[in-house]
Amino acid sequence: MEFGVNHVSGRGVIRLETRDVPVAAGQALYVPAKIWHTVLNPGDEDLVMVFSFPSPGYPPTERREPRGELSGGTAAHHARGRDPAGHAGLPDPRPARSGGSHPGPRQRPRPGRRDRLDQAQGRALRDVRKKDVIGIALDDPDGHLTPGAHLETVMHLETYRARPDVGAVIHTHPVYSIALGATAGGLELLSHDGLLFPDGVPVFDGTAGLITTPQDGQGVARALGDGRAVLRRNHGILASGPDISWAVLTALILERAARIQFIARTLGETVPIPSEVVHELSAGKYREEFAEEYWQDWCRMLDSST
Repeated sequence: MEFGVNHVSGRGVIRLETRDVPVAAGQALYVPAKIWHTVLNPGDEDLVMVFSFPSPGYPPTERREPRGELSGGTAAHHARGRDPAGHAGLPDPRPARSGGSHPGPRQRPRPGRRDRLDQAQGRALRDVRKKDVIGIALDDPDGHLTPGAHLETVMHLETYRARPDVGAVIHTHPVYSIALGATAGGLELLSHDGLLFPDGVPVFDGTAGLITTPQDGQGVARALGDGRAVLRRNHGILASGPDISWAVLTALILERAARIQFIARTLGETVPIPSEVVHELSAGKYREEFAEEYWQDWCRMLDSST
């Protein structure tokens, strides 16, 4: 059944079968019958819409898995991270506000939620689907013991508890990042990739094993501090972000920066970006709209590979 949408406030994306249509406050959209669609909110502002149907009630609808609506693990895997053993978590998404009887779209996750979602134990990143995600209450001190939860769930939980601004956490094992974490020098800012980490990337060296206790999980969170990522010595990385797109971006950019550093050192003495311009360049390079562009590109990559 056809319907109309009036956009009251915020900016969003109407995702159709074949393309994305950006929308903003003051615009109206007509969606013909039998056109599959969903609505995304890529920003921090609430997306408020009024849906109008030529029917007294909400009409019957065909439900399907939205194109490009991925778990963090699936996105991280298909956006070049081929780690079968990593895992991802994010707070429970909330519905967008609606002016009518439409239940509203699922937004990208936002921080500050009581619950979080986590990849179930025994599923590789490439195989994770919505049915493999379980909910764990952030205020449950024994949440990491939830049946079926991943062994390192406690690391995700303690990160969320320590960082209310974090909306998504990914732990994975990228080759060059592991190699970087096994050295004493740390990350050099040799390219624009390194600019995502203007203050460097800290290292957690409490254990090279699995993080399965609240004490070790808190240690990883302390090492992360207010940064975007932490190298786990001889093990892997933990990447975080205000939402899943930023967490995936952080993990991928860190691996690329580590690889560039490896290549540069094989060619000769490295020359980092001058420290006095690092923060200025970083602020201009990594903005919200860039993260959204990358995210949409990764979703398209996944669509084309399936």
